Amino acid sequence: WHKATRFALPRIVFVNKLDRAGADFGRCVDDVRTRLGATPVVLQLPWVDDIGGVNGVIDVVDNVALSFAPKRVDRQAIPTAKLQAARDAAYDAVCAAVPIVDVDVFAAVSAGKDVDVGVLKRALRTGTLTNAFVPVLCGAALKDIGIEPLLDAVVALLPSPADRGAVQGCDPVDDAPVLALAFKVLHDNYG
Repeated sequence: WHKATRFALPRIVFVNKLDRAGADFGRCVDDVRTRLGATPVVLQLPWVDDIGGVNGVIDVVDNVALSFAPKRVDRQAIPTAKLQAARDAAYDAVCAAVPIVDVDVFAAVSAGKDVDVGVLKRALRTGTLTNAFVPVLCGAALKDIGIEPLLDAVVALLPSPADRGAVQGCDPVDDAPVLALAFKVLHDNYG
């Protein structure tokens, strides 16, 4: 984390293992703020049932519940009023954090209007790229919960190689010492 801060690299936080007993999503978000000194913007909430099992995630921006089956993501309405209230509070927090990086979002929030989802997603990308805040997603990787939205967020929010620009190199000097990196690749023929 500190190396990424040093080089001003944009990041996404993924709170994993929410299917385990004692997992506390809120505490992890607080730790991002206090221990890492970042401004977290929660884009997903865990969809937890009454007995503590994780059913999926709540997408804060798109206002849907996502459940995960093998090789499939099901989108549905948020099932309970309690989850909808938590989503609405998280959405308000997103709308409060994003205006610092986007004039259109600032104008909509100031006027009390709903923010267009496309404009909000563009502002989230801008804020992520400028390190104004860190998007927070969640899931349980071992059960494949939240992984597809995480990959979508990597594509949507983090810089592509085209964003980095051309790589600057230098011409090697003929009499300079040779520098090489060697590594061994293992290949398992019996697997």
